Amino acid sequence: MNSKYWSLAVIAVWYFVLRTPLLSSHLFDEEGIFADVVVNQPARPDYCLVGHIRGETLRMKIEHPAPMYELMKLAGQLAAPLTHPPSPERRITIVLRVLFSMFQLMFWLLLGCELVARAAGRTLRPITQAMLATLMMMPIAIFSSVELQTDGSAGVFMNGLCMLAIGAMDRDATLSRARRLLLVGGAALLGGGKQEWSLVFVASLLAWGGYLLLLRRLGEEVKAELMTLGLLALGLGAGNLASYLFDPVNYLGGLDVLRRISRNDVVSSGTLPTWRRLWLQRIEWIAPLFVMLAAVAVLLLRQFRSRRYLILIALHGSGLLAGFLMSTWSGVLRYFAPAFVSLAAALVILSDVPAPRWSGRVLAAALAVMWLHGGYQLYKMRPAHPALQMPPQAACIPHWTTSALWNHPEINFINDEIGVVDASKVAADRGARLCR
Repeated sequence: MNSKYWSLAVIAVWYFVLRTPLLSSHLFDEEGIFADVVVNQPARPDYCLVGHIRGETLRMKIEHPAPMYELMKLAGQLAAPLTHPPSPERRITIVLRVLFSMFQLMFWLLLGCELVARAAGRTLRPITQAMLATLMMMPIAIFSSVELQTDGSAGVFMNGLCMLAIGAMDRDATLSRARRLLLVGGAALLGGGKQEWSLVFVASLLAWGGYLLLLRRLGEEVKAELMTLGLLALGLGAGNLASYLFDPVNYLGGLDVLRRISRNDVVSSGTLPTWRRLWLQRIEWIAPLFVMLAAVAVLLLRQFRSRRYLILIALHGSGLLAGFLMSTWSGVLRYFAPAFVSLAAALVILSDVPAPRWSGRVLAAALAVMWLHGGYQLYKMRPAHPALQMPPQAACIPHWTTSALWNHPEINFINDEIGVVDASKVAADRGARLCR
């Protein structure tokens, strides 16, 4: 086998070596909802597990576009023999974490394939190999990949594959039929995800369009790039339309969630951390993104006219980063995973293209900072989550976490992510009472 393809096997091994300590971690918080989606395959639009009452499984709309959950269900069908009885619950949890981590692994493997295609008979630069290995060990990459959540799984897959389709144009800008289908399909895939990803991509396309018009005024030929912009816009629109037609309830629900996220007074409502606490919560996870963004900006600044497609990738990655930085919705790391893989695609590709000599110093500095940060975070890696307690036996319905009870239909409970008022109404509608 060609030695370059052996490197893809090394990527897969390195990927799982880094994540092995976390694969045995018990489910926590909302993860039970996504475990239920994968294993029990609920029909749209009711993907969100509400609870179990007297043997009845209750679900409701999840208020995010359905294609992400259909991707999870597809993965669950492939692993069904390992996630159903008589498999013990402990094994099911490990299988689920491996399954969710495969979404991000596919991104890294495809990025490796892009590097192999670029190499075309030469050896990959050592700094490129080091950059790829380093980005895979960043705490945001490790922890978001093994979580049972949308952003680190479907989000990484949808945004990452679209960016790689664009990155392939940097290698060869020929718009063949296959390349056009790849661009439209990649953008459509992104359009099937959360609406905030589509909004950022629209803004990136508009900014990129302005950049291309500037180049044309400077006498540059930009016909292929403008056609690419049109194909990406077509794919993005088609993806959003298909998502709406497939499940209008959750598509419109996703827009409502986006509206709530964008509210300016969220941070002062008393239900979420202050700005200072948000920054302290975020910075240890997203610090590498600032290093990546700075390195990409410096490398592209001196290649303003030549790395046109990489500029679009950088715009999308920085837009995702800026959007969630300005949001007070939450400080958890998973929201930044799509921005991370977008910037990673740009940085890794830039590290292996012919560039000025000074670029080596920029890449080496970025590597050093990320190794120090990543090594420190991995050194203090949190232990696996302990097993969650089962609710006490009572005549009332416990307000409990889905992560403990998603696979126990014989135990009554209502999802504790649902507010007390709404949970009490759910119980009352079925002639029961919520535990206080």
